[in-house]
Amino acid sequence: MVLCIISSSMTFAGEQHQLNPQITSDIDLTKLSGKGVKILENYSGRPDSKGVMEYYELSLPDFECGCYYASGWWPAGGNRVFGQIVNDSSLNSVPEGGIFLLLKLKKDSYLAVLPIAGKTAYSWFDSKDGRLILKMGTHGKDAIEGDIPLYAWAKADNPYEACNTAWESALDCEQIKGAAFMREKKEYPQIFKYLGWCSWEYYKGRIDEENMVGAMEAIEKSGLPIRYLLVDNGHFDRSSLAPNDKFPNGYKPLTDMRKEDKIKWVGIWYAFLGANHGVVAPGNLGEIGEFMYECNVKKLLPLNDEKAARAFYEYMLGFAKRDDVDFLKVDFQTDALPFYAGTSLSNPLGGLPADNTNAIGNPVAAAANLAAVFQSVVDSRMNGLINCNWHNAVSVFNSKNSVAGRCSEDYKVGNLERARGHLYHSYAAIPWLGQIAWGDHDMFHSSDKVAGRMMAVSKAFSGGPVYLSDNPGHFAPENVWPLCYKDGLLLRPMAPAAPLADCIFIDPLNESKAYKVVAPLANQTAAIVIYNLTQQAVPVKAVITAEDYQNASGMMQPYPGKWRVPAEGLIIYDWYAGKAEKLGAEYTFELEGFSDRLLHLCPVRNGWAVIGRTDKYLSPAAVEVVKNTPGKLTIRMIESGPLAVWNASGVPSAENVSFEDRGDGLWQADIEPGHRDMLITIRRISVGRN
Repeated sequence: MVLCIISSSMTFAGEQHQLNPQITSDIDLTKLSGKGVKILENYSGRPDSKGVMEYYELSLPDFECGCYYASGWWPAGGNRVFGQIVNDSSLNSVPEGGIFLLLKLKKDSYLAVLPIAGKTAYSWFDSKDGRLILKMGTHGKDAIEGDIPLYAWAKADNPYEACNTAWESALDCEQIKGAAFMREKKEYPQIFKYLGWCSWEYYKGRIDEENMVGAMEAIEKSGLPIRYLLVDNGHFDRSSLAPNDKFPNGYKPLTDMRKEDKIKWVGIWYAFLGANHGVVAPGNLGEIGEFMYECNVKKLLPLNDEKAARAFYEYMLGFAKRDDVDFLKVDFQTDALPFYAGTSLSNPLGGLPADNTNAIGNPVAAAANLAAVFQSVVDSRMNGLINCNWHNAVSVFNSKNSVAGRCSEDYKVGNLERARGHLYHSYAAIPWLGQIAWGDHDMFHSSDKVAGRMMAVSKAFSGGPVYLSDNPGHFAPENVWPLCYKDGLLLRPMAPAAPLADCIFIDPLNESKAYKVVAPLANQTAAIVIYNLTQQAVPVKAVITAEDYQNASGMMQPYPGKWRVPAEGLIIYDWYAGKAEKLGAEYTFELEGFSDRLLHLCPVRNGWAVIGRTDKYLSPAAVEVVKNTPGKLTIRMIESGPLAVWNASGVPSAENVSFEDRGDGLWQADIEPGHRDMLITIRRISVGRN
């Protein structure tokens, strides 16, 4: 059932809000069913002194627990949204700026509530005096009128469907249709299907033409199939945005080095407002200076109109286009909203000023216009974009066709505490953010002694961009090759990995519980990673069941419902140990300290289970099942290599392929690697037959 609730304006006069901000009315969520969107029809109102127009107290249904998604730097947002685990009392004291709410109800169902950012206003969660509040406003001064989308909701029997349906309802809303799209409707850039490298974590800002050319040469000599290079912060002048004196020849020395079979693509980093948090006034932007104004933080912003926004971004990206740069990574996208809102210089990212005195008329409209124009210019000039620091509602609701973006804090090499948090937050954001984008888990050092392999596995599970950041002379090939084929093409899941249903509502950093994430792979195989992330470094017990397999479809789009467990059951394959067994009622083990376990749950059909190419983290993704009968299995290997299958009732045999018995029905064939599209027919020979 689709329900669209339309209500007339219930606003108080702006002056009344200024004197005594109060609850405008109640919103009763206890009787919701199905899905829908709450719209204020024919709305007319003026913000109070805080830039808020409406304050609603929310009445919630009885729930066991919830996950309240918010950034640490509202309203600027950031590169992560924290999923704060809440109950019926703690939910009433959450921080301001909530962007999504998922509740596990007491009647075995789930409710997702998604505040919407429209063209002229947006909504967000807050708490006041022990009550959960929904606010709607602009952070500005001008009155607005029209039909204002307030929030979308969906109720379902599992959390994934609730999240998916809430987003679908919101993006189908007439007032914002076309501003953003579900992940399935976007084309994933060809560049990001391959392994890459980024300058930041090793070089930081210490980059110049010489060491970037040297890095490209060293990468080519490394033997790893790295196909793109991302030049991060440090390459441009902060007043003009042109290549700085460290790059006297622009980016041509790099783009001229590209080779079809080596580094094929070159990308660069920019901040959304030019330099970090904006071009420092007065700037040196030439003719486009007339389209800029100095905001309250002594930075330059494009004027609030489409012409100014387009002029700014065409200018900024013009240097990259001139030198034939292929793609972008763009940071600090969330700056625009608080800057237009007149944020004080002393606190440019951590919140709003005490009042909206220094705000422009409508900061939401200005920031939404800027985001929409930016995405349009990038679409027309570049072949790919990685969004970063884009976690506020105005940014994501105006992300257009953009399909890859950060979902966690920055990676830091050799930092145990950061590694724990980075892994947790990368996955925890996906039920919310993964509906519209593939999560970028950030760069990583393959040679990281604390978490090198664990980071590599998480990047594989992300399905998003995978890019190294080591000194090119220090790569750890043993952690890299399982990610990709010999040409650098990544093995990718069918949808981003997300927490399993029983882990969405835990805090694995502070609870002694295993954190389990799942991703769907080819042949209806479920890939699962289980982590011990607890800061207490105590052992945690993990339990895997057939229900975990069923939830592997959670992030697939369109949502297909839960997978069915095949009548012949499932094989559980331990990738690290190289062992397999039939999954019974449950599979249990302990994880000691900071560690992980990589498992594949493979369906048994006609007596066969296909494990896949065992030297790749996502083994089953390397194999296509062409035909499966009780006596014969035909598969196509995307690229040949060691192959494992399971068959408990016979001995597999194939032409020019020898299988070794690994026990418990697991058979391994060590096939010469590197041959593309290898078709293999495996016959089952009955036990005892010569």
